[in-house]
Amino acid sequence: MSINILNQTFDKIEQEIIWREKELNNIQNITDSIVSSEWRDENTEPEVQVKFFLKATVPIIYAHWEGFITKVFKITFKYLNALHLNCDKYCDVYLTKAYEHQLKSLIDSTDFEKKKKHINILYAEFKNDVRLDTTINTKSNLTFEVFEKICRETNLQANTFRKYKDEINQLVNTRNAIAHGENAFVFEKYEDIQKYIDLLQSLMSTVYEEIQILLKNKNYLKAPNE
Repeated sequence: MSINILNQTFDKIEQEIIWREKELNNIQNITDSIVSSEWRDENTEPEVQVKFFLKATVPIIYAHWEGFITKVFKITFKYLNALHLNCDKYCDVYLTKAYEHQLKSLIDSTDFEKKKKHINILYAEFKNDVRLDTTINTKSNLTFEVFEKICRETNLQANTFRKYKDEINQLVNTRNAIAHGENAFVFEKYEDIQKYIDLLQSLMSTVYEEIQILLKNKNYLKAPNE
């Protein structure tokens, strides 16, 4: 049963990649159409239209980066919740992830009676199946540092993505500048933004590989000697 659910989980992630890659391919197709005059406005030079369009695609590419990470972890956590595991099964990383809100409220309490109440609530929850919140906090600014933190909190190998650090941060910074109305970025041809598309495709593929390792190797469980 769990194998079928696992395969369905992988299928869902693959579908996420497929439809996002189709949208990314449309960027080149539309750029080519503008250049070849299929979409050309007679009152505007094609070079101006291409620059305007390509600049607008950077926030779209970033949206796919953040959207993919948000969705892929939602799919992953739904799979883990479907396993109905208890506290004795999960490793400390996933236990902390599951109860981080309760732990925060416990730490923030200064009154002893409130602390006692929080402890009782937490103890009662430990007797039930662990339920993971299916949302991931990207801070609406998914830099490498934010993504690295997500990896640490989900047992993904952050070092696998370190080679993408500068490119991820460049994408985020460029998107932020454009979204805030800055006019410093000019993209004259498709090749000028292709590096961001290639980056996103590599990231989606690598994230998927890491999720497969996580779930197939059951790296969310306690080690046998724990």
